[in-house]
Amino acid sequence: MAPRRTRAARRARCPGAEAAFGGTLGIAAAVGLTLYFAGVVAAHLRVGDHEGTPPAAVLTLIAIALIVCAPSRAERPDC
Repeated sequence: MAPRRTRAARRARCPGAEAAFGGTLGIAAAVGLTLYFAGVVAAHLRVGDHEGTPPAAVLTLIAIALIVCAPSRAERPDC
């Protein structure tokens, strides 16, 4: 009989935000970041600060990528 893997052992093989915080909490955090940075982009555009908009837009896209990629991690049963 093979030894059972503990949750910590499974997480050690799958590093990252989802392994550290759990699937639901990680996705909720990514949604929160997306909304926050979308608000930052809107605020920069509202006051006419076009130099501060691109960094916030890039961070918004990264947060969206975290949301999009999260379900693919859930499909891996060994994680």
